[in-house]
Amino acid sequence: MDECGNSHETLSYSHFASFCPVLRINTQGQLWIPRRTAYKRIFPNGLDFSVAGHVEHGEGYDEAFGRELQEELNWKITAVSYRQLGYLSPYKNDVPAFMTVYEIQSDATPAYNPDDFSEAFWFTPAALLKQLMKEIHPAKPTLAKLVQRFYLSNER
Repeated sequence: MDECGNSHETLSYSHFASFCPVLRINTQGQLWIPRRTAYKRIFPNGLDFSVAGHVEHGEGYDEAFGRELQEELNWKITAVSYRQLGYLSPYKNDVPAFMTVYEIQSDATPAYNPDDFSEAFWFTPAALLKQLMKEIHPAKPTLAKLVQRFYLSNER
């Protein structure tokens, strides 16, 4: 994917990847944050985005969002209320990949995939940042960065 999110077959693995992190927020302003399973290769037992995944070759951000939503939370994209929070570039925003960040508005607790997550919590954005500092198992570094950017600052 290039800076505009377009897929190009000639890009090599040395280029930045594309990623679609998703945060779920309820009507009380709390984020649904799952814990990754212990056998995940990257960030085992760490807190994670509500849904996240890489954009595969030939796929757009919306398709990746729908695929990951189905795989991780057993929800169909047509059954959820969501919006795009923003697009981030590693060249402009100090993130490790090109990203379209989504937000799902829902009070429901999903029947998440037990191969992906072991448990989940509802945190206010501020409480999540405090919890991330206490965690024994590291979370994805971009989790705190995106929560800060989209929920606790005026920067979008």
